Amino acid sequence: MEMMSQSGNKLRPLIKLHPKDTLEGYERFLSEYVELKPIIIRNKISPLESLQIADEVYGMTSIMLIEAYVLGKKVVSIQPGLKVMDPMVLSRLGYIQKIIESDSSEKAKTFARTDSPDQDFNFSFKEQAFLSFVNSLLAQQELNF
Repeated sequence: MEMMSQSGNKLRPLIKLHPKDTLEGYERFLSEYVELKPIIIRNKISPLESLQIADEVYGMTSIMLIEAYVLGKKVVSIQPGLKVMDPMVLSRLGYIQKIIESDSSEKAKTFARTDSPDQDFNFSFKEQAFLSFVNSLLAQQELNF
C-alpha cells in the first residue's frame, strides 16, 4: 500500500481477505491509507471473481498468483526479506516480477511487469486427459462403495 500511495498513479486496492482473516486485523493498517479508498472483500465473491475484477494482482506465493497469471493478469510476488530460494515458481523462472523489500533494500517504484518474460509460458488445457483422469477417480470411488 505504501508503494501504491507513492506511485502517483490513480490506484485503488482491492483486498481479498483470506477466509481465516478478520477485518479487525487490518483496520489500523488500512486507516493509514484512507486516500486510496481500499475495497475489502471477505467471502462475498470467490477468489476467481476477485481476480476477474483486478487489473494487477499482488501476493506472496499463493495459488491465486498462478491463477491470475494464467488469466493474463499482471502479477507481482511480494517476498519481504527473502533469504532462501524463491518459493514462487513464476518469479523464480522470470515470468513475473518479484519485490524483495527489507529495511536495507531500495523500495520498488514500479508495479507489475508489463514486458514479456525471457522465455515463453505455453499452456494448453488437455481436455481429454483431464476428463479421463476425472472418470478414473469416479470409477475408483464407485468401487469403494
